[in-house]
Amino acid sequence: MQAPSLSTTRLREARDQALAWLVAQAHHCDPHKGATPQEYLFRRKCFNELALLLMVGERLGTPTSGDWMRLKAQVARHIDERYLSLAARRSGTLLMFTCGLGLAVQQGWLDEGLQERVRTLLGSRFAWGIEGNAFRHLELLTACHYAGAKAPLDVDAVLRSSALALAPSPIHATQDALFALTHAEYYRTLLGHEFSGADPFVPVALSGAMARCLAQGDLDLGLELVETASLRGLALGPEAQALLAQMLPPLLDQGWLCPAEPTWVVRDFTAACPGESDWARSFHLTLVGATCCMTLLAPHASPLPAFDAGLVQQAHQLGSALLGLHQYRFESALGALQGWSPTLPMHQRLLAEIRAFLPFSQRRDGHFGHLVDELRRAGLGPDDSAGLERLFAGSDRACLDFLARTATPSALAA
Repeated sequence: MQAPSLSTTRLREARDQALAWLVAQAHHCDPHKGATPQEYLFRRKCFNELALLLMVGERLGTPTSGDWMRLKAQVARHIDERYLSLAARRSGTLLMFTCGLGLAVQQGWLDEGLQERVRTLLGSRFAWGIEGNAFRHLELLTACHYAGAKAPLDVDAVLRSSALALAPSPIHATQDALFALTHAEYYRTLLGHEFSGADPFVPVALSGAMARCLAQGDLDLGLELVETASLRGLALGPEAQALLAQMLPPLLDQGWLCPAEPTWVVRDFTAACPGESDWARSFHLTLVGATCCMTLLAPHASPLPAFDAGLVQQAHQLGSALLGLHQYRFESALGALQGWSPTLPMHQRLLAEIRAFLPFSQRRDGHFGHLVDELRRAGLGPDDSAGLERLFAGSDRACLDFLARTATPSALAA
């Protein structure tokens, strides 16, 4: 595997390429444009993401280039009284406007009367008086902070109920649980809040989740995890190296990133606006790439890692195992670790997570895998020992062999 050139110079070039592309596409994100919900809700979502990009960039000290100032001007001209009315229409869609509203007040884009209306809206029961979670509350707290509004909840108390205080498992966690971790760190950073209650497991969750993203080809979540690690001042390991190696070439060559498969939100939008699929498919991932570059270029960012092909290969193997276990594919998951001998302390820590997951997944009868629905569909009852042996034979053998093989670290590479 050839080592890519990862340097601050190339990150600046990639950031500037992505910003130029976003400026060129920003007119598509007009929050006042659209004939159907599938169209105007997507444009408003993208517009709010542009506002978040500006908030993060200014917080991190991104240089004010010409494209940066043009992007600010394009966002500023759409935030007016109509935008405030859109935000005040339904509390359930308020999060689609919070970054724009907070940024507009902080930047002085609104007159004093409209600023006061924004503060009233963000601090009211309209914003806070529906069922919420730490994810929603942190976004509202950030908007209140930027707008100078009085929030009804304390930042530290909300963070103590967030994924930063109880980090998700790198095996069990859903994609949403991992996004909750990245966004908790984004908003903590924007709030400038020093949080002393972070779970010591956060670095393990981040490294394992990055490895999973490598196996799944999920560059969106993967880059957000890299950003989170850097914002927390953590060393960037081989998982981050591999993800950045996937990000840089397309950003440098063409200025945008396009995921292999569009999300359902993008599919709904392009069904309503078939002529706009190119920018719509690439918008979010390109914005994430730009944010990742800005984060890694910030004054207090984690040092850029040196590419190590051997460790990157280990990260790919580990990711295949973690993803396979998450998907309940025991044989292929553990088969990915044949010949794998972890040398990094973090990889050894993730090995311990795998070893703990297997007994958790073991049934009382000794078989591995809580396959209740699968057994029912196969017509197998608890007393059909021969049928159970056939169904579980492969996973049982893989799990028992792996547990025996990893009982001592020196046996791993055998």
